[in-house]
Amino acid sequence: MAAGNTGDTIISQTSFYGGFGTDGKIGIKNSYGDSECMDGRKNPSRLSVLPGARNLGDGDIRGLIVNMTQTPDGVRWGIDRFGTLYRIDVNNDVTVAAFLPGWTSGAFGDLTYWRLKDAIYITGNDRIYAYTNATSPNQSFIDTITGKASSYPTVAQILVKDRDGKWIGGGTNRWSSINGQAQSDGLPTSIIENEENTCIFLPDQSPMTRISVRFHAKGSGQVHLVVHDAQNKEIAHATKNASEVQTGQITYFDFPETKVGDYANFGTEYHIHMYASDGNWRVETYEQDKMYGLHFQYFASLLTSTTRKSHPIINWGGSKLFIGNDQYLVDWLPSGLTQVDETEFNRHRVIVENGMEVTTLTSNDEYVVLGCEKVSTVPGRSFQEGMLGFWDGFADGLNFKIDTPMGEPKSLFTYQNITYTIIDGAMYAYTGAKQLTKVRTLNDSHSEYSERRDTTDIYPHCMTVRRGIMLFAFPSKTSLYTMRHGIYSWGAVDKNYPESFYYSYNMPEASGNYNTSDVTYELGGCWNFGDTLYFSYQIQTANGTRYNLAVVDNNSKPAKKFSYQSLMYDGGVPWADKQALRMGVTFRALPKGATIIPKYKIDAKPWVYGKKTATEGDVSVRMEINKRFKEITFGFDGTTTDATPEPPTIVSVQLNARTLGEEMKL
Repeated sequence: MAAGNTGDTIISQTSFYGGFGTDGKIGIKNSYGDSECMDGRKNPSRLSVLPGARNLGDGDIRGLIVNMTQTPDGVRWGIDRFGTLYRIDVNNDVTVAAFLPGWTSGAFGDLTYWRLKDAIYITGNDRIYAYTNATSPNQSFIDTITGKASSYPTVAQILVKDRDGKWIGGGTNRWSSINGQAQSDGLPTSIIENEENTCIFLPDQSPMTRISVRFHAKGSGQVHLVVHDAQNKEIAHATKNASEVQTGQITYFDFPETKVGDYANFGTEYHIHMYASDGNWRVETYEQDKMYGLHFQYFASLLTSTTRKSHPIINWGGSKLFIGNDQYLVDWLPSGLTQVDETEFNRHRVIVENGMEVTTLTSNDEYVVLGCEKVSTVPGRSFQEGMLGFWDGFADGLNFKIDTPMGEPKSLFTYQNITYTIIDGAMYAYTGAKQLTKVRTLNDSHSEYSERRDTTDIYPHCMTVRRGIMLFAFPSKTSLYTMRHGIYSWGAVDKNYPESFYYSYNMPEASGNYNTSDVTYELGGCWNFGDTLYFSYQIQTANGTRYNLAVVDNNSKPAKKFSYQSLMYDGGVPWADKQALRMGVTFRALPKGATIIPKYKIDAKPWVYGKKTATEGDVSVRMEINKRFKEITFGFDGTTTDATPEPPTIVSVQLNARTLGEEMKL
């Protein structure tokens, strides 16, 4: 703001394209303190009210939607955290397409459309689903994609040692026999740690979920299959009753997901023990009475259950799918089969650091970008460790990485070949150098003096682009009462104007946008398709939780509530008293149903509102102040109704102040 002089001063803002200032007092040229649901980019000389979001009000929405996609027929699809797949038709009518079986509640489901198979592939916490015939008139089904038994040499072949003494596949099929005749091994009644009673293998896939064998004879009681690591520590144990076993048929021993060190990255050795209640059990083997050649099949889950419960999936140029899978990146070219093997589904194409989870993905013209974070199991107890991994799609490992010691990278998004992310309440950009550029610290994003443990989080799909301007939903969730939920925007009208920051869209049915002790808000993400913007949200009160999907499109009316406040003015002498005489707002003739009321705030005290409210047809409104101040902020609040045909447009906001010469002396 301009410094004062010895007489009357008019502080007037007639251009608004600078957006929010850096703080409440300073900012770039033509910036101001704050606004809601207004924009100064489309017409830089004016401040206009944005379209208001409306909720679809559809009772079919039963959870917080965390990702959306579109199929070629114009239908949009969403997945919520309870595993419900939604179909949003061309009239924005929402219906439940499917309930995904075996879903882990709270998982950040992700989805993408694969045109070659007309299927929507959806990732849960530990599995992948296919929604078939997505655009076809034929009936659609939900298939759960599973992995075939491993055919990798260090699992499916009899092992031998190479010249360096390391186990490798020897080329002999494990399910064959040494002389072409049926062979078997009798099981002991307890574990015996020697070569004759162990079967060594080096898994190629993780996590282990199942091992199958075939029994030649069975006794009574129970039979056990135990997996040990190289230090003879038990890592998995499954038991079958005699009634569950039939000789000559495959018997499956199932385990909870068990992470193992895969051969390609770790070369880790494990071995199998089997024992039974009595000595009448025999299991098929390669060589008589030798356990090393046990006939077994090894199965692994396609996805690893993670702490974050997030498995991002992206369609990379229509050539293949990439999936974040714990510390790995999956490389998958879908065949359409419901059982896949390692030749189609490479679970461990790229590996990142131990302890990291790949939680968000994007790509630019050079690299697939992996957002990785070290995840704590306790909300609010962050490791403050993360990294961005860059991979060209062909190398054996990451081409390079950028550590993010300031926090975990959230919600990666690429626009105009610049990759953006949100880290610890600030937006960063990767522009091709070896470091990230801090673009903007988001307002109210820090928790000092809040006396609350900060559990603020940003979900994987909280950025999008609408009409050339980046939008982001922030925050997804927070425990703070000082952080404003909503859809923010960042961008410039063109190259001749600076990029600026605004608060653009409110949750339509919310009574406010800050958490309180009575209400908690949560934003699932935002997505834009052509002229239609969607964002998902939930509102939790003592009466329950409401879920909804908001939409902004060509049918939207101006936002029901809007506001503006100036940067704080102190005349360049914050220690001295000045006199505020009056303030005013000018605008184009207000349309039907619109109102504007001026306001001011002196020395950070509560807002004071004018006695007159501008209504339909008015072009200005003023209020008398006649009070002394050291610092003053001024602005207005506005409203519209469903009958308002066009957005109110602000032309200028002014303050008439008087400097008091004698007061300026120290």
